[in-house]
Amino acid sequence: SGVVFTGAGGSIMLVSLLVPFFISHSVMWGWLFEAALALVAAIIAWPLISSAATQSNRNRTRPEPLARGLVGSLYLLGVAYFLAAIGITPHGLFLTDYLHHDLGVTTAQSSMLFSLIGAGSLLGALASGVIARVLGTPLSLLVNYLLGAVAVAMVLLTTSVMVVSISAFMIGFFLLCCVALSSVRTGELIGSGQHPHYWGILTLGFGLGLAAGSYGLSGLLSLGMDYYDTFVVAQGALIVALLLAGW
Repeated sequence: SGVVFTGAGGSIMLVSLLVPFFISHSVMWGWLFEAALALVAAIIAWPLISSAATQSNRNRTRPEPLARGLVGSLYLLGVAYFLAAIGITPHGLFLTDYLHHDLGVTTAQSSMLFSLIGAGSLLGALASGVIARVLGTPLSLLVNYLLGAVAVAMVLLTTSVMVVSISAFMIGFFLLCCVALSSVRTGELIGSGQHPHYWGILTLGFGLGLAAGSYGLSGLLSLGMDYYDTFVVAQGALIVALLLAGW
């Protein structure tokens, strides 16, 4: 599961390093570069997606009702996962502008610093399986949520570009480690047979968390909040998620 998610971390890192070069010529070239990456991904994924869909249709089964205790555990996991998406939003959307406008870093430098999120995501995805084997999935999730909360706190407590850069790496590690561990934990709770159905629901919840964080925090910025305040909101979301993960 972790190896699968390394693709996301690698692409974040690649785009962050190369986009500044393209947009130095024109913003249009930045969009065209990302469109080209999406096209390459589609070409690679299409035969794999087609064969997977055929196999899934052959083995499709109706999800069985879950025991009440499992429903509660899955609900807590899903809410924590939803809050994780909100918690990463300031780093994902506002970090480069925060570094540029509030800390005086150039646009090119802040974009390249964003690649640290990609590097952290790449390592987090790879490390998730090792951490789960050593600590067990529940404790691994708890430690990972703690790491995410600490990463946001680092932005709140200092204006050091070096510390904020380390925070970016840590939030990237937290992000894809959280995704992989949450997927594994879902399988542990309900079994591999029902995992695709319920993991799909949790993935939808994560997407809703990204939407809520993106639109909500952007709306608050338009009402007079500053970037620092968005990290305060993210800190609150990750602390609550940490408590749910330790329930």
